[in-house]
Amino acid sequence: MAYCETGFEAYQVIASVSIDAPHARGDTIIVPLTYDVLGFAHSEDSHQVGQFAGRFTPAPSIERDSLVGAPDSNGRFRFCCWRQVVPNHMTADRMSAKWVPALDSASLAAWNAVDKQRPNMRLKLPGGHK
Repeated sequence: MAYCETGFEAYQVIASVSIDAPHARGDTIIVPLTYDVLGFAHSEDSHQVGQFAGRFTPAPSIERDSLVGAPDSNGRFRFCCWRQVVPNHMTADRMSAKWVPALDSASLAAWNAVDKQRPNMRLKLPGGHK
């Protein structure tokens, strides 16, 4: 995927993503995605709140999105962010590894409640492939 200049206020933490059958429209391919969202993670200013600046808010939902791929100006096929904003998802495993040590006590309790109920991260592909 091409580099995309992005800045997110929060990341959606996901338990899984399903990749549905892609479809073409002219020289563009659209890959539908379905995310099983656990909640949102964001960071506060550590100068104001101290070393435990991470925050997690549980908000389970299903989100549908898509990746769009098309030829660039040189004719090379790329998934691109100039047609849409790239998804801002983080896996639950990454959340556990990178964010949990910085969570405040309320966010840590909320994360622990969600994390012990989630299944292992899974990727579902069209046609039953994994």
